Amino acid sequence: MKCLLCHGFCFGNDYWENLAPLLGMEYEFFDPSKKYDDSQEYIGIGHSIGFQKLNNSGIKFKALIGLQGFVNFCGDEGRVHQMISKNLDKMIRLFSENVEKARAAFVQSCKYDKQINESDSLEMLLQDLEDLKRKYNHCGCKSLVIGTTGDPIILKEILKDNFSHNPNVTLKFVQGEHHVLGWKDAEVVSQMIHEFLNIK
Repeated sequence: MKCLLCHGFCFGNDYWENLAPLLGMEYEFFDPSKKYDDSQEYIGIGHSIGFQKLNNSGIKFKALIGLQGFVNFCGDEGRVHQMISKNLDKMIRLFSENVEKARAAFVQSCKYDKQINESDSLEMLLQDLEDLKRKYNHCGCKSLVIGTTGDPIILKEILKDNFSHNPNVTLKFVQGEHHVLGWKDAEVVSQMIHEFLNIK
């Protein structure tokens, strides 16, 4: 069994350096250009939009785990959907005008306290932002989604909107007011993952 790790918007693979050693499994970083072996048993772990990317990859996962992950960033509820869509359009404008400033502001709002990896191009970042406007279906595999109670980016209401009625998804929350689950709270997250996967 191998883990595929996929980081969230604006982050890099170093996002996983606190959590990966605690997983107790071999892992690699998800590469959307790579063809994955159907005979390999994969566990997918994605942070934020990373969960959506794994969900949409076509890989037949044994299980999927989302850290503040989603399939419908804007949600379906009218008032919340309108507010998030408006904020998303503002983000697209800010990134188009000054990507360095916008990236720094976003990462700061997530409460990430490490130097960010700036490898993603503006084109890739804007594509991610456009993808956030779309609603995707959950792929159907056994999934665990962990949120924080005070996430400033992915509201608790959005995770409930996305997953609370899906019998294939276990939705859990930990206390926190950040959008960097796995970078922070790595021990708590790894324990929840082990329990979900029944790893002793």
